[in-house]
Amino acid sequence: MPDQTVAGMALANLIEERRRQLSNPSYRAIAESGGLKSHMTVYNLATKPLKAMPEAGTLEGLARGLDLDLAIVTRAAQSACGYHVWERALPDDPTKQMIIANIEDLEPHELDAVATVVQAYLRSRK
Repeated sequence: MPDQTVAGMALANLIEERRRQLSNPSYRAIAESGGLKSHMTVYNLATKPLKAMPEAGTLEGLARGLDLDLAIVTRAAQSACGYHVWERALPDDPTKQMIIANIEDLEPHELDAVATVVQAYLRSRK
């Protein structure tokens, strides 16, 4: 379970920052404008560390209620759950996506080997 560090509270921090920007609307107002069933959903997301990723519909409703892009809300939830969040969008190329998606699963010696191969290919093109 994520702890209550900055990363563990990324979604909560986003919600509270956005509430300040919107002149502190209530959790109920956010839930209603986002089409969420209960204001307690917003309250829990804003005050407690995430134990698991919220459902897609919850994130979509929260994004609507906060008037934020879904990608911003999703990234905050991913960060709060301890997922590594890339700063750039993933490339469209499936091979590149596969490499990026699995990079964290490589052992240090395997990562070194991949880096060596990439460096060799880059040097050979010069």
